[in-house]
Amino acid sequence: MSTTIVNVGHRTVELFNGFEGRFFVPGRGEPHKEERPYGQLVFEEEERERSQDVGWGDRFPRPWKVRDFVTRLVNTRDVQGAFGSLFDHGLFVAAGPEPTPEELAAANERYNAWLRFSLDEGKAEYQQSGQLRFVNGTAKLAATVLGEKVPWAETQEETQRIPCPNCTEFIPISMAVHRAMRDGTPCGAVIDEEKALRLKLIPAPVMADADPAPKGRKPASL
Repeated sequence: MSTTIVNVGHRTVELFNGFEGRFFVPGRGEPHKEERPYGQLVFEEEERERSQDVGWGDRFPRPWKVRDFVTRLVNTRDVQGAFGSLFDHGLFVAAGPEPTPEELAAANERYNAWLRFSLDEGKAEYQQSGQLRFVNGTAKLAATVLGEKVPWAETQEETQRIPCPNCTEFIPISMAVHRAMRDGTPCGAVIDEEKALRLKLIPAPVMADADPAPKGRKPASL
């Protein structure tokens, strides 16, 4: 029997586990241009065991169940405080192979509540600082999805996302250089070289010195 992670949010969500690696759960797509009612990632059931270290070099086999593993992934707390888990952000593990209408309705209610909470946080931050750069991306997404007219709502370019060619994380299409940290080191992928050069985010290319004298000809003496 398969286990399905469902995402009713708009953006692709990245899940990470130190043993199993990264997983990407697609979202609905751009706000007001949704490609699907929800995104999903299906895990096929498999039987295997993983040994667990109990100290002093002793290990014992522990059964590995896909549903337990996937549930832990979704219930991981992304940030502390209210709406801190991915479950609150519109992700859930379907009870069956496909989500039921009741499960989707409950997830959409949680997702919209999180968006309203993020929108209020964005308003408070902008009122306090007056700086667009201090308003986080979630608040900008919330304003776009909820149709709130605020000066810091996302532009169309900011809502469109593409996978980074280096680390595969989904990033805004308008980004020039991806500077996110991965395993303690910056990604550093150049997405838009022309824009990165204009903003001086990368050094300008060094032009090779021209040959002072063509081959077979001596330079003229002064």
